[in-house]
Amino acid sequence: MGKKEQKFKTRTGYCHILPDMIILSKTGVIGNLDDIKYKENSATILILYGVLAAGLLFTGYTNYLAGQNITALIFGGFGLMLINGIIRSLNFSGTPLIPRADIKEVVYKKGVWGLSGSRFEILFTNEKGKTRKRLIMLSGPFKPDEENTAKAIQIMKNSGLLNLEKET
Repeated sequence: MGKKEQKFKTRTGYCHILPDMIILSKTGVIGNLDDIKYKENSATILILYGVLAAGLLFTGYTNYLAGQNITALIFGGFGLMLINGIIRSLNFSGTPLIPRADIKEVVYKKGVWGLSGSRFEILFTNEKGKTRKRLIMLSGPFKPDEENTAKAIQIMKNSGLLNLEKET
């Protein structure tokens, strides 16, 4: 791992760029890779959001039947926003290990102050052959760390992962 390892700080820990894989860690130290727990998807939270969305839509419907159109619109709108978020999140992955051979594309997305933080989106193929997306969040929406973001972009460029033509 030694010299060829490069790392940068993320919102929740560190990202290590190695010659053969990308590793995301909480502490900045890569331990035994066999001890890392794989969390391929976040089905539990998506189910929770689905139940919450169903509750909001049901509440909106009952308010509509009671003649309270404004509250029905508010509850229905929040329910539809959650369903949209669930659909958009179905192909996300939480895996901490991404083999470089499986990476299809890495895109840098610049954050909008107050709305979203800067991030890398990594498209890769998992062991089942499905295309998944892993987000690497760099800084928060209210506290951008421009120095760390520039370092992360430079590391991704130097490692040959970042395609600047796709940057948005």
